[in-house]
Amino acid sequence: MRLQRLLKKTKIKKHITPHTFRHTHTSLLIEANYYTLKRYKND
Repeated sequence: MRLQRLLKKTKIKKHITPHTFRHTHTSLLIEANYYTLKRYKND
């Protein structure tokens, strides 16, 4: 996997998958109080 090859070139030692980025993005949106469903549901 390309991501794993790139991680070997860095100092990051955690197991990371592309799905990890999805969780990170979602967590950041929640922390910023950005709720897509609530915002666009009545449009």
